Amino acid sequence: MSQESAPLYLELHPSRIFAAVLLVVHGGAAVCALIVSLPWLVRVLFVGFILFSLRHTIFRWALIRHNKAVTALLWDDLGEWTLFSKNGKQMAVRLEPGSFVSPWWVVLDFSAIDAPGRYSAVLFPDSLDRESFRRLRVRLRLDGRGEPR
Repeated sequence: MSQESAPLYLELHPSRIFAAVLLVVHGGAAVCALIVSLPWLVRVLFVGFILFSLRHTIFRWALIRHNKAVTALLWDDLGEWTLFSKNGKQMAVRLEPGSFVSPWWVVLDFSAIDAPGRYSAVLFPDSLDRESFRRLRVRLRLDGRGEPR
């Protein structure tokens, strides 16, 4: 078994970088909702929806506290993926071509093999240990999935 095809187990950690990005994006949306010329009640309602979205996305994607949050990934030597979620589920998934790889973050889009459903994993450098993040990016690029389409 060569180094490129060795199984790659990725245990995800909460990401402060991703949480900060989500705070900035949602904060900008809240500011926009407050300055738009709509009745105050509508603006307050929009800000409420934005805050709800912030809470949901931070807990699911950045802090990995939601039951459906992805906690680990396994890319085996045959090129097959297994996704592990916080609620203990484990499922075979297929990596979709829409995945994105950059030096600063990786977005992996998956579709379930045995059941309908789509899943994503958004990984920042602090989501994994440094070596695992590097190995994932290199292997995705060598596999041809790291090039934006």
